[in-house]
Amino acid sequence: MTNTLRRSTSLGAFLAYSLSPAMLFADVNLTSRWDMMMNPNFKGQRAIEDCRIKQEKQTLLVRCGGAGAEMRGEVNGRDVWWRYILPDGVVVSWQGKLDKTATRIDGKWQFVLTDGSKQSGKFSATKHRN
Repeated sequence: MTNTLRRSTSLGAFLAYSLSPAMLFADVNLTSRWDMMMNPNFKGQRAIEDCRIKQEKQTLLVRCGGAGAEMRGEVNGRDVWWRYILPDGVVVSWQGKLDKTATRIDGKWQFVLTDGSKQSGKFSATKHRN
């Protein structure tokens, strides 16, 4: 193998390992209004909610609906999650993946009651164009 080819191969390997999803999405800004479709929602029906996501560094604050509770979460590369813990200990959480354009999140939501029973579904959220 020639030196040029060896250097080219080494550079390719370096880039493949060093450009992790977290690095590629490091400058993503999710702050915006989002339309979130839940299928099913907590009542077993398909529903679309108007949500607002505010991002500061990796921390997310998410609020859906007019009187929805503020939920906290994080973005790490393409991985996104947020949750809310009700006063009685019930946990509602969302976990998803960003698409390559960082304008859509697809994932699953889960509602865990204090007795351990669970309800879950899928969601997709689409970022509004500002």
